[in-house]
Amino acid sequence: CVGRFGQTWWLIDPDGRPFYSLATDGPAASPGEDRIAHCDRVVGQLRTWGLNSLAGWSNLWHYSRYNTARAGEGKPTMPLFYCLNFHLGAGEQFDALTDRDGHQKSGEHGFPDPFDPRFRAVIAQRVRQRVELVTEQPWFAGWFVDNEMDFDQLYRYVWSPHCAEALLAHLKRKYATISALNARWGTHFEGFEALTREKPEPESQAGPLYEDLLEFERVLVGEYVQVSIESIRAYDQNHLICSNRYMMSGLPHWMRTIDLAGAYDVVAVNLYPMNRTPGLGDSAVTVLRTVHQRTGRPLLITEWSVPALDSGLYEMNRQAPLDWSWPRAVATQDLRAAQAARVTADYFNLPFVVGSHWFTWRDFDSDERQANRGLVRADGRPWPTLTRALTEVHTRIGEDMRAKSARILPVGCGAEGGIRTTFFRLTIQRLTLTGMVALRPRDGPRVEDRVGRVLEWLRARPLPVVRGGATVRR
Repeated sequence: CVGRFGQTWWLIDPDGRPFYSLATDGPAASPGEDRIAHCDRVVGQLRTWGLNSLAGWSNLWHYSRYNTARAGEGKPTMPLFYCLNFHLGAGEQFDALTDRDGHQKSGEHGFPDPFDPRFRAVIAQRVRQRVELVTEQPWFAGWFVDNEMDFDQLYRYVWSPHCAEALLAHLKRKYATISALNARWGTHFEGFEALTREKPEPESQAGPLYEDLLEFERVLVGEYVQVSIESIRAYDQNHLICSNRYMMSGLPHWMRTIDLAGAYDVVAVNLYPMNRTPGLGDSAVTVLRTVHQRTGRPLLITEWSVPALDSGLYEMNRQAPLDWSWPRAVATQDLRAAQAARVTADYFNLPFVVGSHWFTWRDFDSDERQANRGLVRADGRPWPTLTRALTEVHTRIGEDMRAKSARILPVGCGAEGGIRTTFFRLTIQRLTLTGMVALRPRDGPRVEDRVGRVLEWLRARPLPVVRGGATVRR
């Protein structure tokens, strides 16, 4: 479940207690390696660092079998999330959204045509195959429907066949006759079908044509939301359904329709801090608060991390192109550890955030990409300063959760509607419970650059970890 206690949101674990997800992606076993033993080593390491769940890029096949084996032996399991990446296959298995010139939203950050019946059929099969691994399993937390879809100017990408048909139906309902549309747009189309030949596009972000296409953009996004939810609920009535994992680079585009994501149980956001000030910074907090206010749903931070220049992965003479994370890199691993601990606390301090997932387990170090994103180096050796700092703040958060000894069962997670209490599941029931922990960030001076003395100052200061009222210090 997800419950709200006063103004603080929590995941509710299968035992009915408040749960805040601290996770990273569990790596897959190597070919020929014993998968259960591999997963056991990984999960054991995560637990020593104070992490309590597996993030959405974890290998579902390996870790579901590991959890199933552990549960069969009566041993503790590790909560698991999984990203379905519904948009994969756009342009091949089903249509991608397409503009008037034939450019498609396909590839890594694509956007499918949700009106294409093949999209519904393909993702239904994808869900069915994966639900078989986790059905009736209380250790499975939930699904992310997608990752970092491209919302840029969706109103222009409405000319794939099924989407264009839906657009025409929308315009016919609104205007009834082509003459009414022409009068509004100042055009001379012979009929609605002429729109699919001419594919009109606004010359600026203003005027009746732009306004109508923007209105249809909401219809388009709403269709994706509905299809994605229905496709999962048809096979899994027990686990959380989380939204597309929104990326900050597309903020101006997806913020127009973010309220529609309120249909999901949890809204997912990938937010990598800029690291120019200690912690998240005011602008990042404002974005997260706005998303929560517009959706009315709790947020899960599904990707974040802090890189450092002294990792050696940002040298100009390396073969791979300089990674996009370079401008966000702090100078040293010591600063990286201090900033990572502060950001972890800042996320926990936001009462509408129910978890933060570090991306990723291992650094990137190949001819294609080099980036200091991992908890461990590319060769598997942990970054000791980082993992010590995170272990300390994770431990304080874990102690805070364990202090909530009472079993909590929000209204709406019981037998009514067939929802079982042994699964992570959403309830929108507002509850009041005294003594719940709410983290409040400590104000601190700002720095002008990423490597200033304030981060050094931060390392020597006790870090506030509070959620629901009381203050715990690190």
